[in-house]
Amino acid sequence: MVTSWPSWLRSRYPAASLALLFLGTFVAAAIVLLTPHTGRAAFPGSNGKIAFDSDRFGVEQIFVVASPGGDADQLTHDSRNYSPTWSPDGTRIAFVSDRDGKNQIYIMKANGSQQVALTSGSVGASAQAWSADGNKVAFIRLSAADSHYSIWTVDSGGGGSPVERINLPGEDTMPAFSPDGSRIAFAHADPNGDFDIYVANANGTNAAGITSSGGSDTWPDWSPDGGTIAYLCEPEANNREICLIDADGGNEHAITDNTTSSEYSPSWSPDETRIAFEADGPDGFGIYTMNPSGGDLQPFSVNGDEYEPDWQPLTTSPTPTPTNGPALIQGDVNCDGDVNEEDFTFMMQYLAGLNDGTQPEPCPDLGEAVPASVAFLWGDVDCQNGLNVLDALHVLAYKAGIGFAIAGCTPIGAPLT
Repeated sequence: MVTSWPSWLRSRYPAASLALLFLGTFVAAAIVLLTPHTGRAAFPGSNGKIAFDSDRFGVEQIFVVASPGGDADQLTHDSRNYSPTWSPDGTRIAFVSDRDGKNQIYIMKANGSQQVALTSGSVGASAQAWSADGNKVAFIRLSAADSHYSIWTVDSGGGGSPVERINLPGEDTMPAFSPDGSRIAFAHADPNGDFDIYVANANGTNAAGITSSGGSDTWPDWSPDGGTIAYLCEPEANNREICLIDADGGNEHAITDNTTSSEYSPSWSPDETRIAFEADGPDGFGIYTMNPSGGDLQPFSVNGDEYEPDWQPLTTSPTPTPTNGPALIQGDVNCDGDVNEEDFTFMMQYLAGLNDGTQPEPCPDLGEAVPASVAFLWGDVDCQNGLNVLDALHVLAYKAGIGFAIAGCTPIGAPLT
């Protein structure tokens, strides 16, 4: 078991036991910020929403936000849920939850519905990563001898038994698959407890270190073209920065240089033009983005309590128009060609965060923009730039025959294109 942790972990969490962190036996009040955040593979495609976890309401939950400074949608509500990671096609999110009394890997759909456990035994507090084809989720848990943490994978469809992939002497954590699926990057601790970034074949063979800085290197994340890895570096004690390195180990350099705060958990945008990360600013932790050179720093979601950003890849248009099936009409959020009580029920459950997964999928996701010719969000039938109870009530009133005109908005039931 690791007895010496990186200095930034010790300094960041002075009141907690880091050994207990990785054993998973600590109390909820201590683990909110203790979790070592994993790196995740970024995948080619347009940029979608940023998923993150936040303890803004007292216990970490998972949120998504579509644009800088925009309203965030809360996807989880019970127990502690954290470390969200988008699937390569942007339709699912893997995350860690302690809702069953122990840390386990869960997946859910992009709107928060159909939350299903993939593991049954306790996993490490580090988060997880999707394989490039979306069929596997990597995570960490104690090796068979319970002596240290190793990297495992489990089928993302559920029902399979976890398989151990990487088990080097010392701790192995924070896995990140390459975009082409052939390799996996991870953080490996030497006998002194200092971490370096390693790269291995996807099956765990031929593992070799690629970083050589004096401090600990953690949280690897592949660029969408697979040529560069962003990671957390430690140029000096208690100073954490974002670094880049070529995937073969060359051109190692820092892209941030901030002695008044520390940066964590880099995540490439799918179009490779931005890197999201968390930073401990004057008001606490927030999410920022920058270009790959470290310039053009922009706040994305800064409420003083937000962590672990991960960028949604969009493999298709965020506003698809069905070519087969019912036409897109205002208020028909389940795309069955009609406006009915089911649309009202679906919207109410969506707004309350109570969708149990039995309702039909929104078409496209509630809250996404509809085709470019329409200015309002999908489901925003009163065109007030947000989803609320009034939208659902408008649908119900329309169905009951007592609907009324909404100024400046496409009438309920009218085609959107």
